Amino acid sequence: MDEHKLREIAIDLFIDAVRLCYDYDYSGYAKASLRRRVIELCQSQGFNHIAEMIPYLLRNPDFIIPVINHLSVPVTKMYRDPLFFQSLREKIFPLLKTYPIITLWIAGCATGEEVWSVAIMLKEAGLLSRTQIYATDINPAAVATAKKGIVEMEKLKEYSKSYFESGGQESLLDYYNIAYGYGRVTPEILNKVDFETHNLVSDSSFCRPQLILCRNVFIYFNCQLQNKVINLFHQSLDNGGFLCISPKESLTCYSQKNNFIALNRKAGIFQKQGHRKKELQIRGSKIK
Repeated sequence: MDEHKLREIAIDLFIDAVRLCYDYDYSGYAKASLRRRVIELCQSQGFNHIAEMIPYLLRNPDFIIPVINHLSVPVTKMYRDPLFFQSLREKIFPLLKTYPIITLWIAGCATGEEVWSVAIMLKEAGLLSRTQIYATDINPAAVATAKKGIVEMEKLKEYSKSYFESGGQESLLDYYNIAYGYGRVTPEILNKVDFETHNLVSDSSFCRPQLILCRNVFIYFNCQLQNKVINLFHQSLDNGGFLCISPKESLTCYSQKNNFIALNRKAGIFQKQGHRKKELQIRGSKIK
């Protein structure tokens, strides 16, 4: 058997071991990306062959921490795709204003930059005080970092350009306490977010949000897993609620496509079909 075939078998066995021993199921992740990350994990941990990681994983429970850190993708930044955030600010937030209490779920939150982007926008729209934000990720290390709400000052300067492009009118620095070259998001914003570790593959819904953001996550899932997670979001969303994905993603893998209508396909904004009067009023004119 050639070396490539042996490596593919070892990767499959390693992913099976992660699932069976620790209940983290990566089998539905896009094959090419998953293969690359397993190889990087093997090299970074000093193993000569992927197969060597399997018995080590079985005997050393702490090894699951670097495994998750390598197999998940904690890549994010504030106001990524400014046109999406502008559409969220101008078109979706006015509809959320009609709710007495607003619940948001940001799934795959990584280290939190997108969470703070949305929270700051809610503050500027006068909605933050009656909003509860749930932010989740499979990676415990990423969640721990996100909870701190700390961003490097140089990155904040970089993010300011995207903030203004998204329609921001203030200074982004006004929402951070600056010290020693870092900014920490103000307590008013920090305290409105509940960060939790959550596995989209195996965990169930835990809230009834009006808005779910899950951006740049589906690109790492195969079609079967995308369908499963979109179904979870559909079950979770309030009737007429909104699902936001990235412009690079779509709902084409979803078997029940009529459950969502595209409000702004280019921005990745969809609405759950329902029966609330408010929804029926906006279906006649899609968001541009």
